[in-house]
Amino acid sequence: MNAPQPLRFWNAATTKLRCVAIATEAPDVKTFHFAAEDGAWFRYQPGQFVTFALPVPGNTVYRTYTLSSTPTRPLRASVTVKAQKDSIGTRWLLDHFQVGESLSAVGPAGDFTLPPNPEKLLFISGGSGVTPMLSMTRYLHDLAAEVDITYLHFARTPADLLFTSEIDALAGFWPALKPRFIVDDPACANWAGPVGRPSDALLRQLCPDLAGRDVFCCGPAPFMQAMREAVTTIAGSLDRYREESFQPAAPKPVESAVTTDSAEIRFTQSGRSASIGGTETILAAAQAAGIPIPYACEMGLCGTCQVKKISGDVVMNHDGGITDDAIAEGYILACCSRPASGTIEIDL
Repeated sequence: MNAPQPLRFWNAATTKLRCVAIATEAPDVKTFHFAAEDGAWFRYQPGQFVTFALPVPGNTVYRTYTLSSTPTRPLRASVTVKAQKDSIGTRWLLDHFQVGESLSAVGPAGDFTLPPNPEKLLFISGGSGVTPMLSMTRYLHDLAAEVDITYLHFARTPADLLFTSEIDALAGFWPALKPRFIVDDPACANWAGPVGRPSDALLRQLCPDLAGRDVFCCGPAPFMQAMREAVTTIAGSLDRYREESFQPAAPKPVESAVTTDSAEIRFTQSGRSASIGGTETILAAAQAAGIPIPYACEMGLCGTCQVKKISGDVVMNHDGGITDDAIAEGYILACCSRPASGTIEIDL
């Protein structure tokens, strides 16, 4: 009898993702289902994201997408993406990427995840912002979690609503889930559901006990701004409010712990180096030395620019794009790491 084989988890640094299925969800919206090329399992928290390297003709671009799948089904990882106006990378993905093809990716990463043992939740999503809420809902359902979920999904028209059939089906035999779907076009024909845009009056109507819930919100920036204002009016603060966004609300200040005026950054594999000021990043040093480091968000969120620091000290002002385990192993995010010692060595 053969001994059982230990579980292998997907390693983004060594294994690409192979597309095994594509589903059209709505106009300009598709779900891409992936398996690891080596058959490894996926391990992540519901609500986290991955960053794909998309080989757009003429230039590779990096795009970050939240996982819509659930880690309770570890052999597949899925992203549901919408091509916005003037999109380049996502437009290429929807129009040209095929089942059987593979992509390099970085992640999973992100801290827009559920609290331990949640009791009362309010999920609010706008358009394709449904993806982290879908992942969390699928996860909690698969665990048969004892939780109370009010689920509000907003879209411009009924045709733009996503995953309503699945969510309604879950709610049909899982009393924990109470979904409502809302459109903001009052001229919609044959729509009997709620109509309106985010406001405190509408939230009070749809979720009277909002102040007693942990609120998770994802959607376009104006949508989330309106939700922040509405939640603040109702609950008095944003203490129990969290949102997912790949755009920073404001530039993050350089932490005062950066104590060196300048530093030499040495790239050990290539033998190159660059001198930078104390407020410049390791990414800037790599660019000055001609060392290519992939990057996307430039705010420590997507995790694309993760590199290993061999020696020296840095201050890393990240926004959830790297795990504590990776930091303990010596990894940093080049885009948001600044020197705190005179010499730093990077494994590149």
